Order: sequence, then structure tokens, then C-alpha cells
Amino acid sequence: MKVVVIIFTLLLSFSCNKDCPQLIDSTCYSFDIRQCQTDSFSDAVPETDTRSDREIKMKAWLESKNIFLEKIRLEISFHDAVCEACHVCPQGDRYFIQEFGGGNIYDLDLLNLAEETCCDIF
Repeated sequence: MKVVVIIFTLLLSFSCNKDCPQLIDSTCYSFDIRQCQTDSFSDAVPETDTRSDREIKMKAWLESKNIFLEKIRLEISFHDAVCEACHVCPQGDRYFIQEFGGGNIYDLDLLNLAEETCCDIF
């Protein structure tokens, strides 16, 4: 009988809907690029660079701010429509990052910073 209870408990715990399984020691975030290049990283990560160069430069910029990453991904044209206010509206592209420790990402004033973004994007 104990075996049946244990098996039932295990099945129940694994059958729960987990939309976003996470690694224990890392957290995933997403943030947008502001229009008019008003982000603090705009000089270090030019929008005219290729996607892969922008990912590399953004990773380097974040690590210079003590935000250490496992992975980074830039989704080009993530937003279909954007407004025309420079500092509060997204340019259209969104970064997804998987952090594994370091400084406080909230101190960077990133646009639409969303904690606990699903790591399945990678």
C-alpha cells in the first residue's frame, strides 16, 4: 500500500502543469529596447549591428554591470506595433536573458523588465 501511495504522489507531482520549468540556480528575464536609443546600453550595443553582434555586446554590457548570463537571445521585431514616445515605448526588439547570479538587474532601469520569463525560449 505504501508503494501505491508513493507512486501516486510522484505521478501527481509530475503531472502538474508546469508552463515554465526553471533551472534551480538561474532566472530568466526579458526586456525591450527603448525607441530613440535612450537606453543606457545604446552606445555599447548599436541597433545597426547584426543580431549576433548585438547579443554578444549586450552580454558584455550586462556583465560589466555584474549581471552574469548563461544565455542571451535577441528577438527582432518582437512587437508588431510600437508608439512614438522615445523613452517609454519599445523599439520593437526584445532581449531574453538567463541570469545565474550577480548584481541587481532592477538597478539598470530596463524597459518592460519581466522576471520569470520562461527559459524555454532558448
